[in-house]
Amino acid sequence: MRHADYPEDAVQSYTLFFRAKILPLLGPPEYSTYPSWMTDDHTPLEFSLARGNAGELLVRFAIEPSALALVGDRSVETLRNSLQSLSLSLDMKPDFDFDWFDICAKELLLADAPSLPEHMDHPVSEIFIGFDCAHHSASMKVYFMPRIRALATKESPEDMLTLITTQMGLEKPWAEITRFLSRFVSNDRPEIEIVAVDCVPSIKNRLKIYFRTHLLSHAHMEHFLTLGGALSSSDVSVGLSKARLLWNAMTAGTPAGSSRYFPSGLIYYELRQNRDFPSSKVYLPIRRYLPNDLAISKSIEGLDFPLSFSATYSCFAQAVFSHRALSARTGIHTYVCCTVKPGAGDISLYYSPEAFAPERTGNLRGYGTIGYSLTQPPSAADAQNIATLWVRKWELFVADTSLRDATLCLTPDCCLRDLLVFSRTFRMLEGRAKIVEHLQSAPRGFFGFKILGRVTLKVVTDSLCLIQGRLRFEDDDGTYTAVFTLTSSGGSPWRCLALLTVLHGFKESRLSSVLRSHDIEFDAVIIGAGQAGLATAAQLSRLGLKTCVIERSRRVGDPWRDRYSFLEFNTPKDFSHLPFFSIS
Repeated sequence: MRHADYPEDAVQSYTLFFRAKILPLLGPPEYSTYPSWMTDDHTPLEFSLARGNAGELLVRFAIEPSALALVGDRSVETLRNSLQSLSLSLDMKPDFDFDWFDICAKELLLADAPSLPEHMDHPVSEIFIGFDCAHHSASMKVYFMPRIRALATKESPEDMLTLITTQMGLEKPWAEITRFLSRFVSNDRPEIEIVAVDCVPSIKNRLKIYFRTHLLSHAHMEHFLTLGGALSSSDVSVGLSKARLLWNAMTAGTPAGSSRYFPSGLIYYELRQNRDFPSSKVYLPIRRYLPNDLAISKSIEGLDFPLSFSATYSCFAQAVFSHRALSARTGIHTYVCCTVKPGAGDISLYYSPEAFAPERTGNLRGYGTIGYSLTQPPSAADAQNIATLWVRKWELFVADTSLRDATLCLTPDCCLRDLLVFSRTFRMLEGRAKIVEHLQSAPRGFFGFKILGRVTLKVVTDSLCLIQGRLRFEDDDGTYTAVFTLTSSGGSPWRCLALLTVLHGFKESRLSSVLRSHDIEFDAVIIGAGQAGLATAAQLSRLGLKTCVIERSRRVGDPWRDRYSFLEFNTPKDFSHLPFFSIS
């Protein structure tokens, strides 16, 4: 991300998200033999570089959540909950949506079946999850592998897609694809490999269908990209010219008109609502075309990629993937993709981190170079990012009327001291269930959550750490402050152990001239002139409210005098502990 000129705060946030949320889904490092199909050495992780609308480089990655398959939990509910948790960590609301995911999960997954087909004698997952990491926002998508269900139920993947496109309102572009496929004899007919959707509302969503084909000469590539000539425009022509450039670069100068066949690639069609035709892409498995990653890097330097890399891409690739020499073999570069769409074509690069490469020895074996030990204390920078992510979760939590994600924010024994923020009374609550019950009747208009200053990291033991900090937030009427303590023990997620929330002040518009009138009655009546009563009266008076304090004793201070026979009440030390009173 730093090579792609991401802001440093974005780099830190994405790094923390990857370490805290993504790595646990990849399974423990000792399962290096898990048969992930994402990369050649079974690393269940792939990175990619693409170009954004403004020409900037965008980092993306995809994972196979092998941890779920390893424990045998393949239910749609578990997957849905995992996606929801990931979306909260990246603050994807309000665009985050499950509508198209639910349709695909129903029609494509065998996930809730009691057992897998007999010939599948190892754990297997039917999905992988992709993340597009823009500089200031993120989005998520889910990829489905329908062939597993097809093997078990004898359903045709194309029949599954017909049901899906009907429910999504995509009948017209799907009809164009099926019309094109009908021209192939059975042995040459491309097969559906992957189906994907974004986790956004349907009006913005895309249904993405990946076909595997063994027919991959240059002529066939252009045939697939244009649906046999059905897609034709100036944009398509520009996209085809880039595809021709890519083909020549990746196939060692084989002439564009050559009928030579290369190892099978992927053809992609993208379907959207209110569009009669799909757009297309081609994915070339470049690791099978050129002798090593250095040769691939040199070929990429000749492509129309961002100018900042055009002359130094080989150096960039070697710096990022420093565990071995690029010239040793292929395996780091997996695919190069060329898009044919409105707005002309574009090129994207895909990588394997080679987590299980033989060069990664000792402590670097497995996920060591891309991982993060959650049992080790975080750095100060990580602590700040952990607190930032928690504040995002807390903001979403208090805004949600269902309060369903309490387990993501609060420890089971969390303590809340609420001073006139979530209710009109002072409340001290212990336990997550009681706090959720207290917040049920609280207002939902809070916004502007922001950490104040730097947080403090305290390492209590080797396995127990605390992060303490302050934050400020507001609503239409007032501003509020909070002091929070986050905890993590033994690699558990960071959650809140203790929280103090305080009414800081009313906004100027909240106090009308009527409230400041000398003819008005008291705005607040406080029963009891003890420490809490006096502190509250001082704060309300400071906010411009006329307050009356009623005390049954003869003098202010008698509750202390009657309780402590040796109380001295005439030195600055004794009465300076009363909040909001200045000592002069």
